[in-house]
Amino acid sequence: LRKTSSKAAKAFAKIVTVPAVGFVFDDIVNQSQNSPMWQCKVLCLELLSIFVENAPEYLSHRMTELVPLLSALMWDSKKQVKEQAQTTLQEVCRCIDNNDIQPFVPALVSAIAHPEEVEECVHALSATTFVQTVDASALSVTVPLLERGFREKKTAVKRKCGVITENLAKLVDNPADVAPFMGVLEPALAKAAEEVADPECRSRCAAAHAALKDIAKRGREVAKVEAAPLEKVEAVLMKVIAKTEGAKVESSAQKISFKFVAKSARFMTTNQDATKDDWLEALQGPIKVLLPEGANKKVDAEKVAAAIMSACMSGEAAATGGVQESFDEDEEDAATEQLCDCRFSLAYGSRILLNNARLYLKRGARYGIVAAKSAGKTTLLTSIANGQVEGFPVDRLKTIFVQTDIPAAKARLSILEFAKDQVQEEMKLNDEEISAALVKS
Repeated sequence: LRKTSSKAAKAFAKIVTVPAVGFVFDDIVNQSQNSPMWQCKVLCLELLSIFVENAPEYLSHRMTELVPLLSALMWDSKKQVKEQAQTTLQEVCRCIDNNDIQPFVPALVSAIAHPEEVEECVHALSATTFVQTVDASALSVTVPLLERGFREKKTAVKRKCGVITENLAKLVDNPADVAPFMGVLEPALAKAAEEVADPECRSRCAAAHAALKDIAKRGREVAKVEAAPLEKVEAVLMKVIAKTEGAKVESSAQKISFKFVAKSARFMTTNQDATKDDWLEALQGPIKVLLPEGANKKVDAEKVAAAIMSACMSGEAAATGGVQESFDEDEEDAATEQLCDCRFSLAYGSRILLNNARLYLKRGARYGIVAAKSAGKTTLLTSIANGQVEGFPVDRLKTIFVQTDIPAAKARLSILEFAKDQVQEEMKLNDEEISAALVKS
């Protein structure tokens, strides 16, 4: 029975969607820590390894919890648990999207299990030139090494830990990523900067401490991404289902599927990097249960999933929080009228260009958009002009988008004909009035 249950659990783990991984993750972590049976602990660790394949981004976001958990289990009294914990930690570290850190993962994991390897690992890491953005997942596997390094007696090891910390701190984009580690790094750096006899070591640790405090200062402006209440998400989803011909939420299976879709959609709103394909993969399976017999369920489920994604990216079902932007304004700017301060999301095809982004505009100011090619500049401006940006005050502001390219069908029109084509329907002007306006301008 135990073997059959284990086999079934592993088979289930290989096919679950990303939101489903999120739903069971805490229970699996809890059992891996607290189960009285070592076989259960090993199975939970094996399931976490399987999730690396179908939910790598989710595990990456949970690395700050996984690394301490697995590190502790690597010292379990049962040999099988210790070995599986080390294997699982190696596996979940594959979710770290940082090519500077990846080559050191085996050494970093080994140093957790073998403290005598800490010094050698610190020396190797300090010789690395870090260039990629550092997030919480990368810090989760490096901070345990730094914590032990600062406890070493050798001054050279502490100095190199200070160098590594400073280099990593300079590459942190999101202050929230470093927040879970401040309680470890800041006291260690402060102590080394004051108590170590070597002046060079004190200098490097002081510089790292200053860089860390600067991140902490910015970090106070960051709010945790919070999902909307489930009942609000369900209400929005019910409206989408009501517009879908033949879709129902009546039978027991349909009600269960609807609940799962709602929870999955709520989960997806908190993933600011999710693409349209991610949404479809997470939702279209259970949506098929809600569709009528005989329908093209794959195509229809994709349409419903896309509609749910659109409905949940703004309004009452949207998540709140994230990085809170701050604006430096002098007294004159602060006194001018605020025209717009809204949050919205923007997608183009299968790409989500902006998720829970903030648009802040003041009267009389001129704004420019600087972004790489194909980042969505034109899509954003077109959406504003068409009144498609949630929260933009279309009732108070008139927008005109001047196209950089003229469509081929209108390329041979005269200036008068082109202007008439653009404004005739909305403004109801005749040729004489348009000509007079053009001459005056």
